[in-house]
Amino acid sequence: MAAASIWALAAGYCWRRWANWASSDRWGVDIEQAALRSAAAMLHAMLLERATLLRGSLWEPVGAARFDIVVANLPHFAATEPSDPDRSPYWSMGGVDGRHLLDPFLAGLGMHPTTVSPLITHNAFVGVDRTEAILLEQGLVSRGVLATTVPLHPAKTALLKAAVRARFTGAGISRLGPYEFADVQILEIRRA
Repeated sequence: MAAASIWALAAGYCWRRWANWASSDRWGVDIEQAALRSAAAMLHAMLLERATLLRGSLWEPVGAARFDIVVANLPHFAATEPSDPDRSPYWSMGGVDGRHLLDPFLAGLGMHPTTVSPLITHNAFVGVDRTEAILLEQGLVSRGVLATTVPLHPAKTALLKAAVRARFTGAGISRLGPYEFADVQILEIRRA
């Protein structure tokens, strides 16, 4: 591990945040080649070209590497089909319950210890209780460090599984007239 290493499994704004942290060693993982090209271009524009960008799924490309900081913004919307034909097929698709990638990421987190608590984005309607149970099995706990409510695009709400909507309406999903909103948190994860 370098003096300061950062690992990001991210999309969009997380890549930007990851690039802004002072570090002698940056690692980035994404399953999409287009996302890695975008990250490389962003790093070049910021004059921060010292980074290792790897294509692959979750922890697989980094093996047993350890990092000082881990940042993740996984697709974890409860949908099994793309909500936007102009975006990547991976965008927002988290499986039937939104946990298709979230659970294996969390399960691997304990095998990649960090010196700074990892940060992940987390939709409230994918079950924070289940996240906490997976973390606890590894001796980890989470706490919310930032919470907000965001509007859900109608194309996404049309794909939201009925069971998820029924379970989380009023507890992570809210409605105002024809509009739906989701509670989202940034979770900090640390040793119990």
